[in-house]
Amino acid sequence: MSGIEYVRLDQITSKIGSGATPRGGKESYKGDGISLIRSMNVYDFVFSYDDLARIDDNQAAQLRNVEVKQRDILLNITGASVCRCCMVPKDVLPARVNQHVSIIRLKPNEADARFVLYTINSGAFKDALFNISTTGATREALTKDDICRFKIPLPKLPAQRKIAAILSAYDELIENNRRRIALLEKLAEEIYHEWFARLRFPGHELTRFVKGLPTDWEIKRVKEVVIRKGFGRIYREAELFDEGRVVVIDQSRADCLGFYDGEPQHVASPDSPIILFGDHTCKMVFMTKPFSLAENVVPFKPKPEVSPYFLFHLVKGLASTTEYKRHWTDLTNREVLIPRNDLQTRFENSVRQSHEQIELLRQATRRTQRIRNLLLPRLISGKLPVENIDIQFPPGMAEELNAAPAAPPHA
Repeated sequence: MSGIEYVRLDQITSKIGSGATPRGGKESYKGDGISLIRSMNVYDFVFSYDDLARIDDNQAAQLRNVEVKQRDILLNITGASVCRCCMVPKDVLPARVNQHVSIIRLKPNEADARFVLYTINSGAFKDALFNISTTGATREALTKDDICRFKIPLPKLPAQRKIAAILSAYDELIENNRRRIALLEKLAEEIYHEWFARLRFPGHELTRFVKGLPTDWEIKRVKEVVIRKGFGRIYREAELFDEGRVVVIDQSRADCLGFYDGEPQHVASPDSPIILFGDHTCKMVFMTKPFSLAENVVPFKPKPEVSPYFLFHLVKGLASTTEYKRHWTDLTNREVLIPRNDLQTRFENSVRQSHEQIELLRQATRRTQRIRNLLLPRLISGKLPVENIDIQFPPGMAEELNAAPAAPPHA
């Protein structure tokens, strides 16, 4: 792809703009209604449904100028998550954005939205955008003018779509793995709730209950059954890489912060798992492989009389983020019901295979992400030409192209 033209984003977009928070802030959010997308929902390539806010029709009408449409790109423009970028998923529409998220809407006959998304997320362009956000400011922020003036390479539309198709094929593999992980997690959660919330555990018919609880179970506080481990060395994003022998877990909704080659700070295994708790975000992760940590992640294990597999499902979801503060004390002060040991062991045997499959899928996802990230800059730069490649569009992208307006003949 010789002679690729560089263009400003405002030359190929019909909209660049951010929204606002409805009056009343969080207190105005509804249990259901129209989606309000915030920075916590936007990660590189991935939309997080966790903590997706909802607003009513009147609030949405006040934000009608920032209505999100299919194939819009979402870009975080403030704070620690500045420059994170993903495509809006169809199943959150109709939607609006708040003031921390910008909509980038491409002119469909001039630029492919997925190609632009991949370009913004590729290493050199992501770094350039981040450098703009931190120049001369005390905190990270991107203005509308910064985004409008940002330049990207723009090959002909057919080439854009071929590049997007190649990279989208990897993303669809990643998304399939995520769906399989979600199904396995749901299966394990269903067993836990059936046994320990609904109390329909094996042998419940022969169990003596008093005031609705088995007499041989105990009520304890979480802090009575856990052992908090030391953090070890804390790793930061600047010293990590896209691949390496050791994974580093942070407290964000992302799978991991990065990788490095060296010795892990913590050694976990299927026989000796370690549970991680994001002290500010309440993220909970079950680790069965060696790892290291970023800041504000608390590693802990159960005391010998408690199964680690049972403990993870017991404490998962007990604490939730209400404000930006530490939540470890909130978690460990909660009262929980501890069943007898043999029932915990039976539960562990029932869900262990699911957890092992989840770990294998996570590793496969990370490998796929690494391959995609290696291809990304080479495709965007034209070092891997695509003009003469016959590309079959992956199903998700094919559906989008069929719904898009036709490109002009000269594109």
